[in-house]
Amino acid sequence: MQVQEQSFEEVLEQFMPLIKGQLKALNIYKDHDNFYQIAMIALWDAYRNFDDEKGRFSTYAFRYVRGRLLTALQESRNYDERNQLQDTFVEDSVEEEFCVDETIEGYLRHLTDNQQKWLRYYVYGQLTPSEIAAKENVSVEAVKSWRRQAIKKLRRLLTD
Repeated sequence: MQVQEQSFEEVLEQFMPLIKGQLKALNIYKDHDNFYQIAMIALWDAYRNFDDEKGRFSTYAFRYVRGRLLTALQESRNYDERNQLQDTFVEDSVEEEFCVDETIEGYLRHLTDNQQKWLRYYVYGQLTPSEIAAKENVSVEAVKSWRRQAIKKLRRLLTD
């Protein structure tokens, strides 16, 4: 009997051992249900795309299902690696930010109130002089003066 003469449900029942066997052979235990779905969809695609004149369906289905599972495994591995690196990056940047905060706070006591405002707005808020001026209701030139004086003091502290 030709594969196309069978319903997909019959084909699925007939090839269920293939799906389960591939899941086991590829040691897929994590996200088993997801990969099971991928294998069934791959079998469905193989069923729809198969040409009887090109060979046996069992061979075609085996390669199709296994190939799709291997591709999905690689994508899953890549996703996990990217997320692990991203998590590490976030942890490192939080630690780095904490160290920077402690360093900056140590220098703040040497600055005037306005210079401290400029430094906090600039470092933590990443505001421009015009944005700081608008928040503090002063001229942009005043904020630039705070900046110049703060930088001058900080340079002196850092070189001593």
